[in-house]
Amino acid sequence: MIYPIVRMYATSQQATLAVTHLRAWGFAADVITLVTPSTVSGDPADAVAAGNVLKREAEVYAREIRAGRSLVSIQAPFGTGRIATDILDRAGPVASAVVPTQDRIPPWDDAAPLSSMLWLPTIVRHPAPFSAFWVLPLLAWKGRTLGSLLGFAELSPRRPMTSSLGLPLLGGSAAPFSSLLHLPLLAGGKR
Repeated sequence: MIYPIVRMYATSQQATLAVTHLRAWGFAADVITLVTPSTVSGDPADAVAAGNVLKREAEVYAREIRAGRSLVSIQAPFGTGRIATDILDRAGPVASAVVPTQDRIPPWDDAAPLSSMLWLPTIVRHPAPFSAFWVLPLLAWKGRTLGSLLGFAELSPRRPMTSSLGLPLLGGSAAPFSSLLHLPLLAGGKR
């Protein structure tokens, strides 16, 4: 996961129970952070931020820890985020003032599995959908072409780019790849 999974608990016993269940499932101690009012020496925000929590969120969590709540955060390894979330939620967390940062994962669509897997929309109502999706500039905008931006001002629809670069339009060999590697054009002829 990109962000740690964070839960606040009303008591340190609930938070300790959540950590015990995470450890029993097999999560390593170095990916779990437990911050309770009794375990913090110094600023609670620093202890929370040590668990890979964003600093702006750690400040809000620190106020809640000063008020007597306890925090558990886990940086779950790839593929275990749902398990960690379920374990933390079973321990009875309380609502927090922090709106958790989450990845926006679109719902799965069985009718378009490739689009779902790549997180691509199936229908796009845009004049240049590829450029819009990948946030790429169009090849021509406001009378300027890609060629003019790259310094090929003489490019035109009637003159191919290869001739502007000084390259021949067609190669002199019928099989340039085979000729380059000294391979026969057809293999398995008569023996």
